[in-house]
Amino acid sequence: MEATSMTLRGLFGADQRLVVPVFQRPYVWTEDRNWRPLWEDVTALVRRRLAGEEVHPHFLGAVVLDQMPTPTGSMPARQVIDGQQRLTTLQVLLAAVRDVARELDVQDRYVRALAKLTANDDDMTDDLHAVYKVWPTNIDRVPFCAVVDGGLRRAVDVAAPAAPGASAIVQAYWFFRDRTVEWARELVYESTVDESFDALVRVLRDKFELVVIDLRVR
Repeated sequence: MEATSMTLRGLFGADQRLVVPVFQRPYVWTEDRNWRPLWEDVTALVRRRLAGEEVHPHFLGAVVLDQMPTPTGSMPARQVIDGQQRLTTLQVLLAAVRDVARELDVQDRYVRALAKLTANDDDMTDDLHAVYKVWPTNIDRVPFCAVVDGGLRRAVDVAAPAAPGASAIVQAYWFFRDRTVEWARELVYESTVDESFDALVRVLRDKFELVVIDLRVR
């Protein structure tokens, strides 16, 4: 067993799959208990960076992973033993910020930086699902793929977060997307949109840390 402190860039930056076992519960995090506190932490760190203050890493908790056997040449995969709610939320947050950055036409490097944290890039893999950094349990796969693919506005079946029975993943996406748009509008008088997104992307990539516990070291 090995425990390592990792930033989101360290955890999501490499091409690998974090696979949630099918027997784990579906995504259940909520706005009041989880999404809003996380977003408040994000914006607090971004404001410090924009103000020129020192930004210390923010601890997000721990995840427990286990190595999965993969054929030679296949993308590395690790099974998520604990922390799937946290990992799923972070992917949804990154996807929402990525989409808003694209829509606001900020510098493309910010979109690319976020895209690298939300999608694997291996042209040699034959696995159709290998693009996804996190692969959730069965019931969450359709909405999760729609979010990460950036296809919510085109996917009628998951485009209405307020509809009865709407996926919590879809609701989380729209929460983070709407908050990002509001945040960008508020900061337009204090700094340029590009400056704001520069701070946001750098905070997300490098100032949030998780303790990653590997049960079996590679």
